[in-house]
Amino acid sequence: MKEFLATHTVEAVSIIIAAITAIGVFAGPWFAGWRQRKNMEQDRKLRAHFEHLKRGAQSVISLARGAGNEYGRVEFGTSQIAGSFKAHFSGEWEEWTKWVEKAEKHNHDYEGFRQKIEKDFESKGIHVKSDIQSQANTCILTDVLNPLFVRWRELAEGKRPWVDFQKIVSIPVESGYLLYAGGWEASVVAFAKSKDEQEKCESALAEVAKDEENQGEVAKLNNSANELVEQAKGFADKFAGKLDDIHEFWPGKRTNKFEKLKKICPYCKELF
Repeated sequence: MKEFLATHTVEAVSIIIAAITAIGVFAGPWFAGWRQRKNMEQDRKLRAHFEHLKRGAQSVISLARGAGNEYGRVEFGTSQIAGSFKAHFSGEWEEWTKWVEKAEKHNHDYEGFRQKIEKDFESKGIHVKSDIQSQANTCILTDVLNPLFVRWRELAEGKRPWVDFQKIVSIPVESGYLLYAGGWEASVVAFAKSKDEQEKCESALAEVAKDEENQGEVAKLNNSANELVEQAKGFADKFAGKLDDIHEFWPGKRTNKFEKLKKICPYCKELF
């Protein structure tokens, strides 16, 4: 009996082992193929996700590269950024956000300086207006700050300024006189109702233009604006390089990998 059981037990084990082996022979390749297909599908979804976010990233890069120093004010655009972008490019998002905050702080200081100049003219008894309206009274126009800024910037840089507020150009019109800064015909800087008021405007323009404190403030604003613009362009180049690396070496180099972030990326939660 024992011999019978022993013999048949060995046969049963052999059959079981053969069955498992057979299953493995057929199931192994099937499982490997299924896993490969699953990985390829996830990779396809992840890459599509990257390409979608890449368009948003390129928008930010374009904004950064478009930043400029416009008469001491930092000009730049803004755009809506998706939560997925903030998750996958958190470092870049934080850097760009901080830059925007610094640029806005700079522009706040710039507006404060602009208001100071307007008050200087107001204190001399001349109103400051944004444009010449019908039946206008004598006034300094807000556009005066642009040629003033150019003059002060060039003085700060040790250059001979080509804008001259000691030589005001007067053009008679039906209701009075349009005044231009010497060398700057791009925009009117003041309007005078009479010759007497023209002289008053010319005196105020010359006095404000030669203020050395204003020259020093413009030097600081100009340096700050230039530095911010350079920072923006450096950020854009670095970010563009990261995107190129991810695209070329998909899913990126060891330090620049684009990965699934199911815990913090709302889109990854849906995809995977």
